[in-house]
Amino acid sequence: MSTSDTETTENGNGRLSGFIKAAIFVALLGAGGLYGVRYYIESLPFEKTDDAFIDGDIIGISPQVSGEAVEVLVESNQDVEAGELLLVIDPEYYEGRLAHQLAAIELAEARRRTAETTVELVRMTTEARVQQVESELLEARAGLEEARAQVKAAKAEAVRAELEHERHQRGNESIFTQRERDYAESLVQVARAELSKARNGVAAAQAAIEVVEARLINALSGRQQVKVRESEVAQYAAEVEVERAALKQVELDLRHTKIYAPCAGRVTRKSVDAGEQVRVGQRLLAIVPKEVWVEANFRETQLTDMRPEQPVEIRVDTYPHRVFMGRVESIQSGSGARFSLLPPENATGNYVKIVQRIPVKIVFDESPGDEFLLVPGMSVVPKVRVR
Repeated sequence: MSTSDTETTENGNGRLSGFIKAAIFVALLGAGGLYGVRYYIESLPFEKTDDAFIDGDIIGISPQVSGEAVEVLVESNQDVEAGELLLVIDPEYYEGRLAHQLAAIELAEARRRTAETTVELVRMTTEARVQQVESELLEARAGLEEARAQVKAAKAEAVRAELEHERHQRGNESIFTQRERDYAESLVQVARAELSKARNGVAAAQAAIEVVEARLINALSGRQQVKVRESEVAQYAAEVEVERAALKQVELDLRHTKIYAPCAGRVTRKSVDAGEQVRVGQRLLAIVPKEVWVEANFRETQLTDMRPEQPVEIRVDTYPHRVFMGRVESIQSGSGARFSLLPPENATGNYVKIVQRIPVKIVFDESPGDEFLLVPGMSVVPKVRVR
């Protein structure tokens, strides 16, 4: 082959290679432009962040009574249903307290019944005595009236006898004999004696009334004793109520020796085994319910058009090829920094503006189910359609 042919072939190959390179460059440029335009168009109505995590409730299980854990019926990472028995604390001590409290209630009830019987007895005795003394007082007052009537009669007889005696004394011997005068004088003496006797009877009747009245006052004081006894009954009844309230507490403590799952979920952070002593408030384990949501920390500049109920595409790092659908439920009233342990004090020192992040709660439209393991702390990337 001649030199000119070789140069021609090389020139042709060079042009072909340049054409291929140019075509590849143009294709890459077009693909990049198309991807950029598509990314730009798709990103216009969306806001997304990688500062987002799966969140959920973590329910701590702690005993309300102390004692020895005689049975631990669950293990870590075990699924449990609501109401399932988790742990049993030795109930012997609380059963003994229950028996003691039942006996205390019976004793208090017996005291109350005895006090009530005593009240009725004292009331009946007091009323009978008061009625008897009141009857005696009526009789004594009637006796006093009778004695006063006798005094009036005796006084009238005495006056009549004295007048008769004076008439005999003024008359001469031709009218009244000495014997008649003496008889008239004796009648005066008798009338005066009867008057004195009647007056003594009045004094005796008055003294008798005073005695009966004193007895009546004493009998009426029995009613005060009834009130005292009634107050004792009220006191014993209050003691019964106190013992019954204590019984409810003992029964509650006995029920608390069995710890049940408050909700369905998975057991985590189990830190108790059979035979260990547990105390009130000690964290024994935790239950993570299956209901989870996403807490996404968007920049404050991304919240301009974000509203509750907007649709969200959720991608979990654990399942990169699975898209979960959800919606915005709520936006926190305050930035994460304001709710931190040491919130910033922007009024002190040199201020540097930092874009704040606001927590947004996103819920799933449908439960992921048991096929997907979504637990608190997993990283997610939510994309919210805001326009």
